[in-house]
Formats: sequence, structure tokens, C-alpha cells
Amino acid sequence: MALSIEKPRNGLQTVRGLQQKSHYENNNSVSRDRQFISDMPKDVEVLTGDSLRFCSGVGQFHSENHPTNPKKYLTTTIDDIVAMVRKPPSVAKSEALWGIFSIELSRAHKIQRKHGQFGGAWLDIDENPNTFQHVVDTIKALLPGIKFLAYLTKSATLDNQKCRIIFPYDELCPGQDHVLVSKILNDLLEQAGITPDRKTEAAGQICYLPNRGEHYEYHIEPGDLLDWESHFSKEIAAEKERIKAAEIALRERRELARQRAMERMASGTASPIDAYNDAFQVEDCLLAYGYKQHGQRYLSPNSSSGSAGVSVKDGKWISSHESDRETVGTFGDAFDLFTFYEHNGNRTAALKEAGEMFSVNGVTLTKASQQTYMATNGGELLWAEGHTKQITPERPEPLPLPDELLPVAAFDFDLLPENLREWAKDISDRLQCPPDFVAVGIMTTLAAVIGRKVGIRPQEHTGWTVVSNLWTLIIGRPGILKSPAIEEALAPLKRLVALANEEHEQLFSQYKTSLAVSKLRAEANEKAVKRDIGNKTDEELLAVLAVDEPEAPNLRRYMTNDTSPASLGEVLRLNRNGLLIHRDELVSLLKGLDREDQAEGRGFYLTGWNGDSSYTIDRIGRGLNLYIEAVCLSLLGGTQPGRVAEYIGQAIKGGTADDGLIQRFGLMVWPDNGPTWKNVDRPPDTRAKNQAFKVYDYLDKMDPAVIGAQLDTDIDGKPEGIPYLRFDPEGLKLFLEWRTDLEARLREGDLHPALESHFAKYRKLIPSLALIIHLSESGGGSVGKRATLKALAWGEYLETHAQRAYTAGAQPSVATAKAILKRIKKGDLGTSFSSRDVSRPKWSMLTDTEKVQDALKLLVEYNHLIEERVETAGRPATVFHLNIGGSR
Repeated sequence: MALSIEKPRNGLQTVRGLQQKSHYENNNSVSRDRQFISDMPKDVEVLTGDSLRFCSGVGQFHSENHPTNPKKYLTTTIDDIVAMVRKPPSVAKSEALWGIFSIELSRAHKIQRKHGQFGGAWLDIDENPNTFQHVVDTIKALLPGIKFLAYLTKSATLDNQKCRIIFPYDELCPGQDHVLVSKILNDLLEQAGITPDRKTEAAGQICYLPNRGEHYEYHIEPGDLLDWESHFSKEIAAEKERIKAAEIALRERRELARQRAMERMASGTASPIDAYNDAFQVEDCLLAYGYKQHGQRYLSPNSSSGSAGVSVKDGKWISSHESDRETVGTFGDAFDLFTFYEHNGNRTAALKEAGEMFSVNGVTLTKASQQTYMATNGGELLWAEGHTKQITPERPEPLPLPDELLPVAAFDFDLLPENLREWAKDISDRLQCPPDFVAVGIMTTLAAVIGRKVGIRPQEHTGWTVVSNLWTLIIGRPGILKSPAIEEALAPLKRLVALANEEHEQLFSQYKTSLAVSKLRAEANEKAVKRDIGNKTDEELLAVLAVDEPEAPNLRRYMTNDTSPASLGEVLRLNRNGLLIHRDELVSLLKGLDREDQAEGRGFYLTGWNGDSSYTIDRIGRGLNLYIEAVCLSLLGGTQPGRVAEYIGQAIKGGTADDGLIQRFGLMVWPDNGPTWKNVDRPPDTRAKNQAFKVYDYLDKMDPAVIGAQLDTDIDGKPEGIPYLRFDPEGLKLFLEWRTDLEARLREGDLHPALESHFAKYRKLIPSLALIIHLSESGGGSVGKRATLKALAWGEYLETHAQRAYTAGAQPSVATAKAILKRIKKGDLGTSFSSRDVSRPKWSMLTDTEKVQDALKLLVEYNHLIEERVETAGRPATVFHLNIGGSR
């Protein structure tokens, strides 16, 4: 085979080969599922295996820089790939071959952009794919006469034809230009109505090579190799102009960052991380690293779905993608993105480069930080007891630990029914507590009053009926006024309780009088029967004895605080509208239900969340066939962050709590405490309070027939089920759009299973909130656009709080790590210690050996500690040495 070296227009050497029997020739190739005939002439020029070898590897973790299992990269050629297209292997993803079509052997995006020389581009079509043939035909129309390879991916099925397309270049393309070409190709495909996965625009993104799955097809299109430089000359020029404008804007931001760095330098707080975040906006970084904007959210390039799960707030990004959780993370800033995408997660390397980017008076921030530290510590760094070392690059300075909690959305009073808003504001202002506490308490007490009086059917025709009972968990530190806020929200319900007790006392007094009269009548009738026993028939005597006994009045119950499941069942049997359970410390109730001897009680509570499921109790001593028409429970209470994080952590790990009980708390709020406090000493807003209480009175006396609720009938024409309302057309459209997005998110696999289960229960939560708001504001009729929009806004707000709670449960090591640092600063631990030294004293938050181990690993990762394996007479011991830079 002859090879020739040509000098291309851009000065790069490209290898063109002449193959006697090309893989592109016309050979009537047949795949197992479908036949494609290629008209490629023989002896065409191709990028051959002997001439151009691309970076390759096996499985997603194959890397020369892997922290625990580094492996040298492999290489592959276009010819190798063509052979795989025709006869693909069928292996697990961990054993699947991938390629980066660059002769530079690296997976780092930055290295490939700067030094990569690419021999081809590729497209990935995973999101709502069309048929494979449609994709092929579209690309042929977009790029007529251009050669390409197309094949279905490992996960493709007959109904879900995900595919990849590879375009060999006619000559090598520098990494920066290759990124532009990849973007242009994706733009073309998107304009044609096919949505590509834009992660291919990242220079170091791996392309999985052909791997047969359930359904496989391929196509080899003959034609010319893609002349990227001339074919896309206009588009590349336009992109470069856009980049040039962005660079000018970036220089301006960097100058501002430099000025801010000078201010920080003067105050002794210079930080490369701060400088980087000042210079680079999170939104720009997301787009640069392949995130795609969908309205106010972004779709991660690591996600295989089409549902955007990344939002930006206050210069931070929050991701609900499970794929991000395993790679870049779920929360961070621009520097965190830079660390992952530019340095494969190596924070030390990212910190060093960021420090070199910015300089003050000719001194880089890295150097300035070292000088400041040396001056502060006399030129020496204490490394371990009895030893000192100069600060060196090998001993990097400690990095700030990540935030323990994800940011959450602040509460907006507009989410509440309009006639309750001023009352809620008044309570929050007088107590100086987070408004979230008051708001969710109000919504829960409204739900308890509505109960089973009327439900909502979220679909236009089906019988799916939602009862609007709510489960609410308020999370906050002790002293943050959770209990007073809940008590204020309970006030109108307690008023109804008092009125019901007063009415019951009056009725019971009348009942006792009627019962006494009934007994006297029975005695008189008995005497009369004895006189006439020989003169009247048995039927006549029984008629005289018959006396109507009055029925004891039933006490209308609205709430309870402490009751066993059996007693609760009896109360619900007599109160079909349902009941609110209020517990000041709610997690204690949940933990009590975790016990094996409380399995039946736990099942009873799980049933009570539905609000429409019947229940029958058969117990010796209590009676048989005690039938409850429907168990309808609302729950309201508070807890502390540590307790709920521990409880959720057990549920996530598959403990006793892993049965969906915690996921039923749709109104789970964990707000930030306000930074300021003011003394508010004034009477309550009586007008706002009275207006709010009237809403509760209306809902308590509400007649479903009057508000236009419908009621089903059974086979005999008798009323069946509970009265219900539906959405009006606008409300239904909004709900359907929201649910369609929700169902897609639940199926894409990006969410943690526990969070996925939590959000799945929003199918009931959102219609419930819409009905509560509608009845509180409008009084009746179909549930319209206004109430539906508010309910959907509630959903967005509550999602952020749920993510905070579940992340705290899944990643408790940050709090534990900070507790260890606190003990070090207090002098409770020396500068060298073992994990046993940390857990043995049983300090607060440091009693769990597993959590302590995780926290120590985190402190090592962030350079606060240095881990050392010490050989002993027995098993090797692990000792942790303090990096004093982390204790300042």
C-alpha cells in the first residue's frame, strides 16, 4: 500500500492512503437487521489504519490519569471503525471501545482543544430520535456527496433508534477549529428538526464505537471526505467573530476580577477561586462545556435524556441530573465546572492554573498567596508534630470545603391564596421567622378542613380522583421558631375544634335529656304491657314496648396530637372527612413507625396518605369488621436538620425507612434563616386574621353541590365516591404540560431513586395544591389557570427544598468533616491522629465510625489532612497529619 505525505493549505501534514481493497468499496454489505448497498468505487482515498491512529480506550474509566487504576491509551483507525460498523461486538459498556478522533492521546478537553489534531467529527442522537433511515436521509440532504458512517448504539431498540454518525475529515483539523465544526454540524441537524446531544462539542468527549444491542442497523455513505475548512468557511468565520467578541467581554470581566483581587489582597483574602468566579459567569461556562439552555434551565451534556435539570441562582448552579451527581457534582460555581471539565476533577491543578491566570502588580495570585502565607507563618509550614517543612507545590494549600447544603428558593407570598397572604405576612413579621414555616402550615390546615368534602380529577375524562390532604415537614435548627409558626397556622383550626367541642357539649346535654325521657317512656310502656298482657296480641304488645332511643352525637374531630394507630382508626371511622396529626417533633413519630412491632401502624399511615383508601380492622377485644370508609390523614410537624438528614440517609441506604414514607412529605421545607433580626412588638393584624379565619369557616361549611362539584353514581343510581371538580381547559393544558415533563424526568434515570420517588408523588401534590388554592380564593367551579399556575410555582419552589434535604441525607460527610476541623481548632485532637482518636470520645456528630471515615477521606481530598500508611508489627495503621494551612 502506497502512502503519500501532502502539505495541506493550513500547513498541517495529512496522510492520504490508497487502499487496494477499501472498507468503503461496493461489497453489498448486509447487517443482521437491515441491508444497505454502498456504491463506493474501489481504490478511493481514505484515512487508513497505518497512517492515522486516533486516541482510544475501553470503558468510561479508561484514562492514563485515573487516580487508582491508570491505563495507557489505545489507538484505533477509521478502517478499524468501519470493520466494527459492519461486524460489531456485543459487550457490556464497561468493556466497550471508544474513540476520540484526535492523534493527541488525551481525554482532557483543554489539551485536545489546544494540541489536538482531529481526523473526524461525530454526532450523537439520543433525544427523541427519529427512525434511523430518517436520520441518514436528513444528513445526506444536509451534506450531499459527503462520506459518513452511521450506526445504532448499544441501547437502541426498534422503537428507540439512538444512533451515532462519524464524518472523516479530508485533512487534520486543529482542536479549536474542530470544536467549531462540531457545533456547526449540531446546529445543522437541529435546524433540520433532529435534536443532537451537544456533548460532542467537547473536544475530549469519547465516542462509543459500534456495539450491538437489542436492535442494530448501520449505513456507510459513499462520497468525498469532509473538507471542513472550505465547506464551513463562513460559519467558522462567524463563530470566530462571536468568540472574539466574547473574549473582549471576558477581558473586561478579568480586569474587574483583577481589581477585586487587589482589594482582597489588601485585606489578606486573595483567592484564585474568587477571581475565577468573578471573571467567568456560570451561564457562560455551562454553555461552553456543552450544557444546552432550555428556558431558565440547562440540560447537562452528561445526561442521556432531554429533560433540563440544571438551574442557576446567585452565581451557583444546581443539578438534579443523576449523571452529574456521579461526575461533576450536584452543586457548585464556575470554578467547579472549570475543575471538572478542564482538569478531570483535579482541584489542585485547577487551583494552580486559576492562580496563574490572574496577577496583581505583576505577581500571580498563587505566588501572592504563598508569600502571604510564608510571611504569616515565619517561612515554615508545620506538617506534623516535631517536623517542619517549607511550603512547596507538593504540599498544596487546603481548599475550602464544599457547602453542606444546596441553595433553596426563597418563599414568595404570592404562592398563597390571596385572602390569606396578609395574615401570613403578619405572622412571619411578628415572629421574625422564615415565611416558609407559616405558609406550609397554612396550606396544611386548609387541606385538613377540606379533607374529603371535595376532590379533584386532574384528567379530563378518567376517574382518577385526588384528595387534597397534605403531609408537611418543617426543617430548621432549634430556636428558629418552627413551633410558634406552626401554632399560629393552627389557630383557625383550633378555633373550629373549640366550636365543635362547644356544639358537642350542647348536643350531648340535649342527648342526655332525651335519653332520660326515653328511659322513662320505656318504663311506663313496660308497666302498661304488664297490665294488658292478657288482652292484646304479641304484636300489639311489642308495638307498645318500642321506644326510639336517641343517637349519641358524634364529636367532629379536626386534629389530634398523640394516638395509637388503633385509636386513630376508631376516630377516623367516626370522622369520614379525615384528620390532621400535629407532632412538634415529627421524625420521632417516623422512627417509632420504623420498629418491627409497628409494621401494621406504618402500613396504616401509608394508606392514610392516599386519602381515599378504605381500611378494615379485625381485632379480638375491639371487635370485628370495623370498617373505615377512607383513611385520610394530613401530617404537620417539625424536626432538626441532623435528625432528618440521618433519617433520609437511612432511607437512601435501603434501611427500614426505605418504603416511601419520607417521600410522602410533599411539603418539605428547609429554608435559610434570615441574616437579620429586628424587634417587632405590635398587636396582630386583626383585619387580616379575621379575613383568613373566614376562609376556614367557609371551607368547613362548604356544600359540594353548591360549588358545582359532581358526584358519581353506582349501578343502582346511588351516590358513590366523593364529590369532585376538574380543571378548566386552560388549567388542564398547564397541568398536562407539567406532567408530561415530570414523567419524562422520572423515566430518564438522572434522578437519585429516593428523589425520583419523592418527585413522583408530585402527581398528587400539584392537583391538591391547585384545589386548595382554588377553593380558598374562588369558592367553586372548575379549577382554573390562576390556581394551577400557583400550584406549579409551589412545585418549583418545593423541588429545591427537597433536593437540599435529600442531598444532606446522601452526603453527610461535609458536616462531619467540619466537626472534625472544629475539634482540631479546639485542641481536642493533635496534629497527628487516627480515625479511632476521632470516634472514640463520642463527640457530637462524630460517633458513627463510617461517617468519620468518609469525612477524613474528604479532608484528605481537600488538602486539610495528609494520609500516611504506617507499618506496625501487626496490620498497617493509617495516620492523618494536619496541614496547618487548613486550621487557620
